[in-house]
Order: sequence, then structure tokens, then C-alpha cells
Amino acid sequence: MSLPVGTYSQNLNLSLPADGAAYHNDNLQNWKAIDFVNQGKYNSVISGLEVTAGSGLTVVWAAGTAEVAGTSYSIASASGSATDNSGNPNLHLANFVFVNNLGAVTISTSLPTTEYAPLGIIFTNTGLISKVVDARKIAAGSSDSPTFVTVKCSALTDGYIPKHTSDAVGLANSPIYTDGTNVGIGATTFGTSAVGVLGIGNGTAPTTSPANMSQIWSQSGILKYMNSDGIPKTIASLESPTFTSPALGTPVSGILTNCTGSPTLTSPTINGGTITGMTDITIADGGTGASTAASAATNLGVGTGDSPAFVTVKCSNLTDGYIPKHTSDAVGLANSPIYTDGTNVGIGATTFGTSAVGVLGIGNGTAPNIKVYEQ
Repeated sequence: MSLPVGTYSQNLNLSLPADGAAYHNDNLQNWKAIDFVNQGKYNSVISGLEVTAGSGLTVVWAAGTAEVAGTSYSIASASGSATDNSGNPNLHLANFVFVNNLGAVTISTSLPTTEYAPLGIIFTNTGLISKVVDARKIAAGSSDSPTFVTVKCSALTDGYIPKHTSDAVGLANSPIYTDGTNVGIGATTFGTSAVGVLGIGNGTAPTTSPANMSQIWSQSGILKYMNSDGIPKTIASLESPTFTSPALGTPVSGILTNCTGSPTLTSPTINGGTITGMTDITIADGGTGASTAASAATNLGVGTGDSPAFVTVKCSNLTDGYIPKHTSDAVGLANSPIYTDGTNVGIGATTFGTSAVGVLGIGNGTAPNIKVYEQ
């Protein structure tokens, strides 16, 4: 709240020289100037309203917006007249320029007695404005879009991703947390050496599932999910799973273990172990018809003498984007110096200019005796 003649200057007045003594008026004006800025600090200028000196004692202010006591006022550019120092050449009289509680720009040698937004302090001497002090407190308005290097919010807790709660409250903590490397939903701690981990803390199972979505949550440390059918399910671990009465077709009457000789098995269940001495299983029965890798490849049409047709080929030794070249029968395909991002082509180059399409990029090379190159 803005108040006239604050306690700060009242305390300073204890050491004020007596009226008529040297520097009495100068010190008094300086302390009044401090009060003017300090007591108006809770109101602010949103934009514009810079105060400048015109001719003689004319004070000019630019158009702008100020907020006083919670009310925003749009103010047109205009001018007014400052009060002179009454012929005292040793005194530069302070005129206070401010927006009052009715939204009007006021020029006065007395401090305001109601709410106000300070604009400037004008010093006059012998019919002229000798100095202009900018006293505006600039603030961002609700309709502005300021740009900051960063924003510090004391209401937020370190590590939490903020969410916008309401225009009245602004940003508040969301349930999403990050330690800078991992992300947690309802979780703030992660396992030892975790990097790039998504942690989900124990939650409460939903009772319904909206259309066109799936929901995932943790229940007693076990991942659960629900499709749009609204039925909770467990995301089972597939490492060494244990099945209880699985639906695997017609069950067998028993399990044969440690068998010797040449038995005939109908719909057997094989639980581990080693099978030797049996005839190669034909391709028609789900085998390869061979007992060696080379013979199996030949039988399946992918031997060294075959020319198989594939939809595509994935080679783990190739780098994405590089056009392969055949190095040798022993090595096969390897990276060539030709690269493409799917739109442009580079020779010794893997990056292209902004918005490039259909561009041939040539990286710096080593000059040949007679060839075209870029260096």
C-alpha cells in the first residue's frame, strides 16, 4: 500500500539539520524523494509513461498503462506544469509526478496522500527543469508475454514439473518429477545407476477407462494396465515365466523323462534336455531338414549360392543414412562415403543447410591430381 511520508524518512528526520541551517532543504527533499519511491512500490507502471522535460517548466509524459490499487488505467500522452523554486537559486525544488488513485497523472511538490504509482521526480530551478529522475516501477501486465532467462517460483518444489492451476494461483507442483536424468510419476527416487528410467509410484486403480486410450499404473509394485474395455490386467514379466494351467491345446496324459531306445511319442511335452541321434526334421514339419548351419541355410534358400528376395535387409554393422558398398565376400556390405538423410545426398558430408531438399553436399576432401573436389 502507498502511504505519504513513510517511517523511513521519519527516522532520518532525527538527524535533519535545523530549519535554515545548511543543507536543511536539500536533505529534506532527498528524504521526501526516498519516501516517494518507497511508498509507491506496491503499484506499478505496466508500459510507457516515461516522464521528460519540455520547454521551461513543462513536464511531458508518454502514453502508457499503470496499475494503482489493483486497477489498471490506460493513460494518454499529455503534459503539465511543474512548480518553480520560488526564486531561490540555491534550491532545486522537487516536483513529484505520479498516477493517482483515480488514474490521473498528477504533478505536486507534496507527497501523495492516497494510493499512487510513481512516474518521476522533476527538479526545478529559476524557471527551468534542471533534472528528471525516472521513478517508474515497471511490471509485466496480465496480457503481456515477457521473455526471461529463467523464472524462480518459491511456491514450487525442486524437481517437480509445474502445472498451471488457475489464473489466480498460477503454477503449482504436478505429480511429474525429474532428477534431471530420470522421470517419475508419483515417484521421486530411482534405482541405483538409473539413467533414462521412467518410475511409476503406487497408485489407485481406475474404475473406468475412457474410449480410445489405455491406462497404466503401479499397484503394490506391480505394473497394471487397462484398455478401453475397462478390465484391469497385469503386465506380466516374460523372464522365466511360470504358467498355471495354460490353454495350450489338447493336454498329454503324462511326461516322459530320461527315455532311451527308440520310443514313439504322440503329442509329447519336452521339458529341456538334449535330443541326439534323431533324423533331421523336415521343413514341412517345422525343421530345416539339415544337421549343419550351412545345409540348413541352403535348404531354406538362403545359402551362399542362393539369391533370396527380401522385403528389406537389416545389417547391424551399417550406420544409419550411409549408402552401403560391397567390401569383400568375407566382409560383405560396409559404409561408403555416400550419405543421405532421405531428401539430400552427401559425399563426405552428413549435414545439410536449413530447408535443403534435393541437395548434393560435398564435404572437404584431399585434392587429387586431376579431379573435381571441394576443399
